[in-house]
Amino acid sequence: MKKLVFTFLIIAFLGGIYVWFFVYNKDHRDIASETPTIETTAEPFFNEFYTQQDSAIAKYSDKVIVVTGEVISKDDHAVLLHPGVYCVLDSAQENTFNVGQKIMVKGRVSGFDDLLGMGEVRMDFCTEYRK
Repeated sequence: MKKLVFTFLIIAFLGGIYVWFFVYNKDHRDIASETPTIETTAEPFFNEFYTQQDSAIAKYSDKVIVVTGEVISKDDHAVLLHPGVYCVLDSAQENTFNVGQKIMVKGRVSGFDDLLGMGEVRMDFCTEYRK
């Protein structure tokens, strides 16, 4: 019986090491260095999510894209592009954008937030993009 318990503990310990090494010890994605898969403007991008949410999520979710649009509001770590693309900036990106400025940002699409029926396409790890 003691041998069985000892064997089980050894297997559990080795399983824990395996999970830690291959799951938690992975390199993180570097969105800033990835090549964007799609380049679009904010209005048709937002409209696709607003009118066809399921297909847009399947098409764009977790993809790195470039969006061009006009800044309609900003805070310390994010900008909102007209008509509703919310870009959370990467920690290395300083928010030097101004309201009314037309910008290009590259980031990862994280989803669509249909809050109160207005909706926002959410992007994160956004950086200014220059061709």
